[in-house]
Amino acid sequence: MRTVALTGSTNADLAEVARAGGRAGEVLITEHQQAGRGRFDRAWQSPPGTSLSTSVLLRPRREALDWGWLSLLVGLSVTEGLRSLGAADRIQLKWPNDALIDGKKVCGILSELVVTDLGNAAICGWGINISFDESELPTPQATSLLLAGLPTDKDLVAAAVLARLDDIFIRWD
Repeated sequence: MRTVALTGSTNADLAEVARAGGRAGEVLITEHQQAGRGRFDRAWQSPPGTSLSTSVLLRPRREALDWGWLSLLVGLSVTEGLRSLGAADRIQLKWPNDALIDGKKVCGILSELVVTDLGNAAICGWGINISFDESELPTPQATSLLLAGLPTDKDLVAAAVLARLDDIFIRWD
């Protein structure tokens, strides 16, 4: 696992790692992305230090046709990881790629296929709003762990989600 204070996009960075022969299981985490993206090339922006953006390089053994499940597996991992931190009854997965607290978006997910010389790879990324205050929310339909009264320790949040993803991905693959 590698952490950086700032990057353009954790997904783009790990895609380059994958093309250079990177191994499955590599993780990149940052507190600030300058060129983060969501589905349909929507911008994913947050004030520095208020979110946790994470990407994982995966090389599933399953047929590529099954890879559409990866965003769902990440969504399940995020929601289960956040539920383990408290307020389990308030956290939901909005299929296919958002985690919600009290019906408001706290996390977006983006999975991408990367063609490499070692075979196809998947980059699964997610961004969790950690410590946004009301004035920093990008829309009224968004929230943060801070506003929801959940733990904001980024190491704790990352560990909870990654532990669930490890278990869920291994069983799926």
